[in-house]
Amino acid sequence: MNHRLLKAAIIGISIFFGALVNAQSQVELATLPPEQFLAVIRDPLRSDAWSVITGQITYAKDEEPLVRGSVRLSIRLSEKKMITQITLNEKNTYILEQVYDRQNAKTTLDLELPPTEAKPSLFDFGLRPDDLSFAFFYWDFIRETTTPADAANGIRVMDLRNPQVAGASVQVHFNAKHGFPVEARWKSPDGALERLLELKGAKRHKNGVWFVREMRLEDGAKRWKTQVRFDYVEKNQIGE
Repeated sequence: MNHRLLKAAIIGISIFFGALVNAQSQVELATLPPEQFLAVIRDPLRSDAWSVITGQITYAKDEEPLVRGSVRLSIRLSEKKMITQITLNEKNTYILEQVYDRQNAKTTLDLELPPTEAKPSLFDFGLRPDDLSFAFFYWDFIRETTTPADAANGIRVMDLRNPQVAGASVQVHFNAKHGFPVEARWKSPDGALERLLELKGAKRHKNGVWFVREMRLEDGAKRWKTQVRFDYVEKNQIGE
């Protein structure tokens, strides 16, 4: 069975889906220079591990009927790569493989799409595989744009440039203390807001990683909204 394979080089090192961020208890993230801050939170767990995350998706567009679906993510982590299998409605499977190159501070992303996508597809929900892998915050660093109000609320804001689309960018809001993302704003080359992502209900597990309970995504013109609610997460080291 043939699959379409898309490849892209992305600055940085991969991260667990669902904002499962490597705990950095010895590092004061809030005080680090911006590029060091990004380097720390982009660093993956340095041990083999696996995880399963499931959730429900709701898509609303203008006056059209709601579209609902289920999603399951099966994730395999190692020091050198992360493989994420996204299964939508038990019909469509999307596979992302991210290979780490620490020496050159780059990640190679391979995205394998289903040969034939049953409706509704992931894209019909307004979602991109990149949303579910957080690959966007490995884009090129532009600048930190944290305001005094952001800092007072414990937030750091980083502007990142799309390495593949000239002028396109994303502004990512991070929890300053723990490093997990709380909001992302994608902008077109002319500066217009294309999409807004909010991450809700962050919870720290006893093993030190973070899990976000809910994703809310909408387009810049507010014509559609997508909600992903995660209801289950399981994570273990390989061999446990």
